[in-house]
Formats: sequence, structure tokens, C-alpha cells
Amino acid sequence: MKIYFTLITLLLSVVGTASAAISFPSSGGGGAKMGFFGSVAIKGSLGTASSKDEEFIASRDFYVYGAEATLGLRWGMIMIGASGEYNLWKQKTKPSEVDDTNLSGKQLNLSPVLGFGLGPFLLQAKTPMYSTMTLDKKDASDNEVVYTVPSFPAYTVQLNYKLGSSTYVGLEYTSMTYEKAKIGGEEEKLDKDYQPTFSSYGLVYGLVF
Repeated sequence: MKIYFTLITLLLSVVGTASAAISFPSSGGGGAKMGFFGSVAIKGSLGTASSKDEEFIASRDFYVYGAEATLGLRWGMIMIGASGEYNLWKQKTKPSEVDDTNLSGKQLNLSPVLGFGLGPFLLQAKTPMYSTMTLDKKDASDNEVVYTVPSFPAYTVQLNYKLGSSTYVGLEYTSMTYEKAKIGGEEEKLDKDYQPTFSSYGLVYGLVF
């Protein structure tokens, strides 16, 4: 996990030391100038997870808490960049209701970002190039279980509204299906009916630099 935190820390340090004035893209006369865009945010969501057949992994509910950092370039109303996020998925459904299983875990996503801004609004779309979901509980053989390789189209859509010079609130929806599982260090491809899909919707609160 050290490399994950190193990547996120590096992204945050770059954002914090950017010398250009960074803001939401604007449709005004000065919006055509190219500049940096940076933000950090915390998130709270309600989520669900299940396999496609809902038998291998029965459907269950989650509370999801996370943080993200985004860094990019803007030109007029368009923003292009990259995002790193770290999420905690806490299973709300009692294990006894889903065959005594618990899929609570830690998720790391690294994604390119495309944004479109109009006035105080910014619409962002992300599709992860890298994602892992590490379950808190080991399997019956005491092996760590990590879901890897997000399938296309895994995506996140976020609509933000700028409150002032440096803060914003937003709504987010995300859906992620994993093609592979690493169990005890050995990675294997999952049958499509067994691939887990994690999805969530919630609120975002962030700072723009």
C-alpha cells in the first residue's frame, strides 16, 4: 500500500505547489487561456455490490467514504487531467443475510479525467485505468482477496457546483466491475457471471486550487 499513498501524496504536492491561478473553467472572455486545474475532495456515498448472477455474490449495501485529488490543464470550458482516489467500503448488510460473507474493503482508483465547465458548474467523467479492491476479511483458507482490472465501461460521473472562490459541492455516481481476482497472490480471470460490480451514488465536498 505504500506505493499507493506515495502516488496520492505526490499528486497533492504538485497541486499545492502549482504557481498558476487555478479555478473552475469559465465561459467568460478570459476562459480561453490555458492554465492548471487542481482540486481535493472528500466523499460520502451509499453503495451496492453483487455478481452478475447475484448468486455467486449476493447483492448487498454499503456505506462508502473516500477522498480524491485531481490535477489537470484547462482551456476555456474544457479540462483534461488525472485523478487519484481512495475509498473505504463498509458493508451495511448483515453478513448473516448474504451467506455469512463480508465484502468490506479498501479501493484505490487512478483515472484520466475529462471535464466541461459552464459558469459555476463542472461536469467530470472518469474511467479508471487502474483499480484495486482489497477485502478486509481473508477467505476460508486465510488468503487475502484483491479484485483487480476494471472492465470497460467502468466509470465515474461527477457534477460539481462552485460555492465560492475555493470550495464546491457535487453529486457523484460510479460503477466498477472487476474482471480478475488475486487470491493469496495468484491472479485469475473471473467468469463474467462471477465478476463483482461495485456501484455508488453520493455527495462530494472539495477545495479548488
